Amino acid sequence: MTRTRIISIISILSLLLLTLSGCLETSDQVYSQAMQQSSKSTPEESSEPEIDFDAPNYIGPSKDQIKEPEPLADDDLSGELVIKSCYLHYKLPYLAKEFMALHPNVTITFDIGIPTAENDLLTRAEREVRRESFYTQMRVELASGEGDYLLYRMDERFHIPQLSRSGLIEDLWPYFENDPDLDSSEYFQPVLDAFSCDGKLPVIPVSFVFAAAYLNRGVLGEIDVEADAINTVSVTQLLDWYEKAAESNSDLNLFFTSPDKETLFPIERTDYIDLDRGTSSFESPEFISFLERTQAINDQDPDLDYETEQGVMDSGLFNEQIRFQSTGSVLDSAFGLGPELNEKFRNVAVKSRPAFAAIESVMSYTLLLMDSSMEYAAGPYPLISSNGTLGLTSLDSFAIPSSCTSKGLAWEFIKYCISPRSEELVTFSHLGSPGLYTSDIPLSKTNFQNNLKYYAQNDDGNNIVVYNLDSVDVEAVTKKLEQVLSLPLVNSGSYGIDVQEFLDEYYVNGLGTAEQCAKKIQDRVNIWLHE
Repeated sequence: MTRTRIISIISILSLLLLTLSGCLETSDQVYSQAMQQSSKSTPEESSEPEIDFDAPNYIGPSKDQIKEPEPLADDDLSGELVIKSCYLHYKLPYLAKEFMALHPNVTITFDIGIPTAENDLLTRAEREVRRESFYTQMRVELASGEGDYLLYRMDERFHIPQLSRSGLIEDLWPYFENDPDLDSSEYFQPVLDAFSCDGKLPVIPVSFVFAAAYLNRGVLGEIDVEADAINTVSVTQLLDWYEKAAESNSDLNLFFTSPDKETLFPIERTDYIDLDRGTSSFESPEFISFLERTQAINDQDPDLDYETEQGVMDSGLFNEQIRFQSTGSVLDSAFGLGPELNEKFRNVAVKSRPAFAAIESVMSYTLLLMDSSMEYAAGPYPLISSNGTLGLTSLDSFAIPSSCTSKGLAWEFIKYCISPRSEELVTFSHLGSPGLYTSDIPLSKTNFQNNLKYYAQNDDGNNIVVYNLDSVDVEAVTKKLEQVLSLPLVNSGSYGIDVQEFLDEYYVNGLGTAEQCAKKIQDRVNIWLHE
C-alpha cells in the first residue's frame, strides 16, 4: 500500500505562531498603522465559502456533483449564532454550511479579528499588534457581559483558568455528559480531562496536537544513545544529549532551521506554574539553569531567510538535511509540492546548518510513522517537560461565554463539530473542497481512524516529503496514541502568560542575568495567577 506523508504547512506554522512566537520589534509607526486597521470587526454576512469551479487550479468535484446535506426531518432548531475568532480556520465555514443545511432555520456568521487575506500581508510585528488588540477587546467584552457569541480557537492568550473561575465562560461538562446524542466512549477521555480546570470543562477541543522531537541518528550514535530505546524525550534529556554532542562539534545547532532560543519555554513552563494552588517557582535553581542552558545553545542559520525559512521545523525536511550533509545530495524524488515549492524547501535542506533535533507538531498522519523509521532522523518522540508532562495544543476549540444568549444553539454546533463523521466526510469534497475535516488529531476516535485510513491512501498535493508504507494497522496506531495519552497531560493553552518581553531581553538582547530574567517572569506570573 502506498502511503503519502502529508505535511500541513498551515498547521505547522500555526502551532509555531501559537507556542513558539518569535522576537518582535514594534515601532510606533507599525503600532499606529496596525491599531488603525484593528477597529472592531463586524460579522461576515455569509458563512458559505465561495468556490470558483472554473479556476485552473481547482481540485474537487464538478459543480453538478456538489451535494449539501438534506434538512433533518422534524427539525425545530432555529436562531442566529455569531462565531468569534482571531483567525478563521478554513474548515469552519464548511462545517457551518453543513449545519445550516441540516437546520435551515439557523444562521451562522463570523466575526474575525484578522481575515486571512490581511494576515498574509502583515509582518510579524504588525500581526502581533493586531492579535493583542483583538484579544484585549474580547476580554473587555467578556468582562462587561457583551460577549454574545461562540468563541473559537481558545488559545493561550485567553487565560482560560481565570475566565472559568470568574464564571465568564460556561462549564461544558454538563452539556457533554447530559447530551443523549453523545457516547463518552467515542472520545479520547484523557484529552477532555487535560482541558478541564477545577473540575470544569471551560474549553472543548475538536482536535489537538502535541509536540514531538526528531533526533539526528548520526549524532545519537556519536554519543552512544540508542534511538530504538527512546520512548519520550524530556527537555532535560534533550539538552543533556545536545551538550554532550556539542563538545565534539561546536558548530552543531540544537534545532533544525534555528527557531528562537525560547522554543522550549512553552514546553518547560508547565513545571513551574501550579494552577490549582495559584503558585509558581520560576526563581528556582532548576529554571535558572534552564535559562542558562538554552541561552548557550547554537541557533545560527545565516543563510536562511528569517521570515520565510527560519523555524520551518519539518521532520521530513530535517531527514533530507541530514542526508545532504552525509552524502552531498538530497533525494529529489522525495519532495512532492510541485516544482517551485520543491526547490524552495530543497534549498532549506541544503542551506541550513547541521542540527541535533527538530520539533514537529504530531498530527494524525505523523502517528502513521511512529513505527516507520526514517533513514537519518529518528522519531517522533513525544517531547515532554523535565517533570514528565505532555502539553496538548488545540487550534480548533470552542468556549461558550456566559453572556451568550444562544447557548443551546452554540452547544448544538459544537456537538456537530465533534461528532463522528462517515469515511466519505473526511474531506469537504461534497461541498467542492479537497480540504480535510481536520489534519490534527480529532477528539473523536472514529474521526481519528477515518483520518488514518484517508492518509494511508491519498495524496492531496500538499506534500513536502513522500514516504511509502507497506500497510497500516488502524487499531495498532490508535493504541499507540492511547499510550501517548496515558502520559500526564496538560492543556498548554492554560499556561499562556505573556512574558515574551523578558525572554527577548534575555535571549535576543543579552540584557541581564538568568536570575534577573527569572525574577521578572516570576513577578509577572504571580500577578497573572491572581488577577
